[in-house]
Amino acid sequence: MVEGLKLGEPLMVIEDLKIDFLTEEGTVKALDSINLTVRKGEIHGLIGETGCGKSVTSLTTLGLLDDNARIQGGHIYYREKDLLKMKEKKLRRHIRGNEISMIFQNPVSSLNPVYTAGEQVRESVVLYQDKNKKRARQIVLDELDRVKLPDPEDVYEKYPHELSGGMKQRVMIAMMLACNSNLLIADEPTTALDVSIQAQFIKVLKVLQEKNDLTILYITHDMAVVSEICDRVTVMYAGQIVETADVHDLFKDPKHPYTRGLIHSVPGVKTAIEDFETIPGTVPRLINPPSGCRFHPRCEYAKKKCSKVKPTLEGVPGKNDKHVVSCHFWEEVE
Repeated sequence: MVEGLKLGEPLMVIEDLKIDFLTEEGTVKALDSINLTVRKGEIHGLIGETGCGKSVTSLTTLGLLDDNARIQGGHIYYREKDLLKMKEKKLRRHIRGNEISMIFQNPVSSLNPVYTAGEQVRESVVLYQDKNKKRARQIVLDELDRVKLPDPEDVYEKYPHELSGGMKQRVMIAMMLACNSNLLIADEPTTALDVSIQAQFIKVLKVLQEKNDLTILYITHDMAVVSEICDRVTVMYAGQIVETADVHDLFKDPKHPYTRGLIHSVPGVKTAIEDFETIPGTVPRLINPPSGCRFHPRCEYAKKKCSKVKPTLEGVPGKNDKHVVSCHFWEEVE
């Protein structure tokens, strides 16, 4: 529980974040003035196509960017403290793992193959809860049980290669719970899992979130997962935020042309093949991104202004800050 914060109040606020990457081909404009608010106790979905900047946003939060990254501006406030101004030692000691934890899309690369699952979770307990090894072992077993792993004693003694992909991801959640983190960033955690295991994993995550008032930033490109577990959703395109809304409003009444295209490209129970819509063109290279609105070369509603003036996020009438969209002509999407 985050002291002094009530459910629904801002826990992490990203303001005007700009990130570039220096490459041999040129400077990649990865994030262009990102604005995002994650509220206490919610599951906030961050969606968009591959390469739109979702993972870069999450890695910046924890100070895990590559050496060729350059932060060109902005702030990331966690409990009103600017993480971008923290020194690495303080970030590692007080924030990373202790306050904010992260689950990556490939659990194989996140777990050390030479230690058992239990030993790795226990290390987090000893580090962040300052418990002795005997007490830490029991805490680990309790956490493995909380994430619905069968026979926690057996899982404790197994090495990562002896566990399935879904079990490894649950071990990662147990590790996060053992750290007592307030914010979990889940970066496409079900990508490497088959459909049935995905469903089990999502169910466990949702139950834990509800029982513990856990705050989750869930990064994905899977619209079905978003509709199932998220409370609010932010849509990204080519390094820009184009829309944020409650999940019900987003699917029922999307305002941005890109959001609309994403939703109408997903098959549903009542959707015939002829009903599918495609978004023309391709995602732009961010070494030389389009001027103005980055989506304008693919947008059927684009006008001359779209290629010259970058739109800002504005509230939809009657929704205030609960539904915001970045489009000059979003009303015409209706």
